Amino acid sequence: MRRKGKKRAPEIILRGGKPAAVILDIDEYREMLEQLEDMEDLKR
Repeated sequence: MRRKGKKRAPEIILRGGKPAAVILDIDEYREMLEQLEDMEDLKR
């Protein structure tokens, strides 16, 4: 298991030489979801 506080850089998956997907650290992904939820709440 990794140590907390050390984030890995996102990995970009290419398909046909073009970006098609991104692999993120799970903690970074969860943080992004939380920020999106907060933004949605502010819209209301």
